[in-house]
Amino acid sequence: MEQPERYRNSYQYYNNMNSPYFNTSIICFMLLHGCSNKPGSGGQTPIPHVFLNAADPVLRRSGGVLYLGQAPFSGWEYQLYATGDTALLASFYNGRECGASRLWYPNKQLKEIRRYDNGRKTGEHKGWWENGQPRFIYHFSNDEYEGTVQEWYPNGQPYRNMHYRQGREEGMQQIWRPNGTLHANYDAVDGRNYGLTGTMHCENNFKDGF
Repeated sequence: MEQPERYRNSYQYYNNMNSPYFNTSIICFMLLHGCSNKPGSGGQTPIPHVFLNAADPVLRRSGGVLYLGQAPFSGWEYQLYATGDTALLASFYNGRECGASRLWYPNKQLKEIRRYDNGRKTGEHKGWWENGQPRFIYHFSNDEYEGTVQEWYPNGQPYRNMHYRQGREEGMQQIWRPNGTLHANYDAVDGRNYGLTGTMHCENNFKDGF
């Protein structure tokens, strides 16, 4: 379905571009990060230069798809802090996240970068604590962990260093306590773990990171 008439022109939509709260970093990011893969084509997917605030009532989500009215949304969703600084910028194609999305803390520190292909996680995902220390580096393929999964505590000490294949643990796995001592150190082979596995119900310090 086509976008409603008033949203087809990239510079005519709720006068967002003329708002004093529309951060120019949104435009810069848009120019650098389009969707890398158009579903089914293997080519570049140009994201329309349409920007809508995530709080706009014309946007709604249903079944994992973002709609503008009755049509799947293609364009850029953003959120701003009260200061006018960017909090979120994400690109969509046919209602699903496509390309890189970014989140920022109120202090302008980048919080995370995630990448999507037709709504599914792909490639490298990186996150930072508000103090600038790295928080996580994940690798995905087709919405599943593939390769290394690394996480750190806010002070920079490692929390987890894991390895995955097709979404399942495979290879050496390590987890550290906040004091730097090893909590788990084992090798995952064909669904079985060999070594120090620690407890099965340890607290997840990165609940919103997965």
